Amino acid sequence: MPKFSKSKEEIQDIQVRTEKIEAQQEEKRLEREERKRQKDLKKQREFREKLVGPILLIITIVITLLIKMFSAK
Repeated sequence: MPKFSKSKEEIQDIQVRTEKIEAQQEEKRLEREERKRQKDLKKQREFREKLVGPILLIITIVITLLIKMFSAK
């Protein structure tokens, strides 16, 4: 089995490059997580927006009916 002889400079260079690559990978992972979180927040916001309109309409109709019922007496 051949022995690989690397100088300290080569070893340090490899370590520095490895650390840079790992840092880039971690940064990309964090960016993906942030995009996913933003996408989930957007979906929740859109769902609430779709829900608010019909609820307000129903409340308005009920209040209108109650006003008409009690004002007719």
